[in-house]
Amino acid sequence: MSPKPHLYQVKGLVFRYGERFELNIPDFSIEPGSAVGLIGPNGGGKTTLLRILAFIERPQGGEILFDGERTRVEDAPLTRSVSMLLQEPYLLKRSVFENVAYGLKVRGERKRLKQKVEEALGTVGLDFQDFSRRSWYELSGGEAQRVALAARLILKPRVLILDEPTASVDEKSALLIKDAVIESRSKDGTTLIIASHDHFWLNSITTDIRRVYRGRVLGKAVRNVIIGPWVDIGEGLCRTTLPDGQPVVGSLLLGLYDEQGQLHHVGVAASFSAAKRLELTETLATHAATDEHPWLAWAQAHGGRIPGVQSRWSAGKDLSFVPTNPDLVAEVKYDHMEGSRFRHVTKLLRLRPDRDPDSCTYEQLETPVRFDLSEVLPGL
Repeated sequence: MSPKPHLYQVKGLVFRYGERFELNIPDFSIEPGSAVGLIGPNGGGKTTLLRILAFIERPQGGEILFDGERTRVEDAPLTRSVSMLLQEPYLLKRSVFENVAYGLKVRGERKRLKQKVEEALGTVGLDFQDFSRRSWYELSGGEAQRVALAARLILKPRVLILDEPTASVDEKSALLIKDAVIESRSKDGTTLIIASHDHFWLNSITTDIRRVYRGRVLGKAVRNVIIGPWVDIGEGLCRTTLPDGQPVVGSLLLGLYDEQGQLHHVGVAASFSAAKRLELTETLATHAATDEHPWLAWAQAHGGRIPGVQSRWSAGKDLSFVPTNPDLVAEVKYDHMEGSRFRHVTKLLRLRPDRDPDSCTYEQLETPVRFDLSEVLPGL
C-alpha cells in the first residue's frame, strides 16, 4: 500500500517582492489534520507563505502539491478547500447573519442555512439571538474577528489558515478563537496553519512549530529553542522574557521535607525544552502562592542558603523567584548528592499529580544524603 501523501508538499518555492525580499523554501510539508504554527520576526515571510498556501499568491518558482496533486492558483476546488482569516477582520457592510452565511450562499448551499449560521456563531461564543441581526459596525474588534472566523468555519474547510488572529482582540476573544479552531480540528479534521506572536496562545493549539526567518523556513522542533538573551540570576537559575513581554519559566526550584516537616531547598531542575517551559509556565500560573511562602520565613529566621538569599557566590545578582504553593510533585533525574542538596542541576522527567507532596522526603532518595568527610577521608 502506497504511503498517504502530504496535504502540502512545497518544492523549490521562490517568491520575490522586487529586490528587497525573497521567499526561498527548498522543501516544506504539512500533514493532513495537523496543527502547524509559524513564528518569526515581522517581515520574515510568514504572511507571504500563508497567502501562497491559501492559493492567493502565485510563487515565481517551484511547485506546490496539494494532496499529492500539482496546483494552480486559479483551481476552484483548491480555493474552496482552504480558507484564510486575516489579522484585521474584513466584514461585508451587512448584518452578522449575512456575513456568516455569505460563503454558503455563493456556493449555492442554502439548506439548513439558519441552523448552520447559529452553530457557527455558537462555536465562536456569540449568541445567535443577540448577534445575528447586528450590523457590522456594531461589533467590537474581538466580536468582529470572531464573526469573520465563524464565516470561515461554516464552510468546513480542509485547511484553515490564520494570520495573527489575536493581534487586535481582547483576552476573552483570544481564548474563544482558540477553543473554536481546536474544536474545528477535533470535530472536522481541519488542518490548522497559524502565524502568531503570542507564543503561549500558539503553543496551546499547535503541535508543530516552524520558524520563518528572512524568507527561510527552519526545520521542525524550532519550538524547542527560545532565543535569548538569558540572564544568569544565580543559584543555577536563568531567566528570559519573550519579545512581547511574556515571562517564561527558566528553572524549577526543588524542595524536600525533613523529619520535622520543614521544606528544604535541595536544588534546581532546568533540563527541559522551551516548549516544556511554556507548558510549565501555564501550569504554575494556576498554583501561585496565596500565602507567604514557607521558604521566605525560613530565610529570615535562619539565613539559610535558599532562593532569594544573597551569598558570597551571588553578590549583586537578582535571586528573586516566584513562589508557588508547595502542592506540585516533580520527578527528577539526578547524579548524586552533596550534603543535603543535589550536586548538579537535575533533569525534569514529569510532574506527578498522583503523589502527595508530604511524601517527598529525604528518605525516598536512592543516594545517601549526608556524609562525614572524616569517614570518607580518614585523618581529616
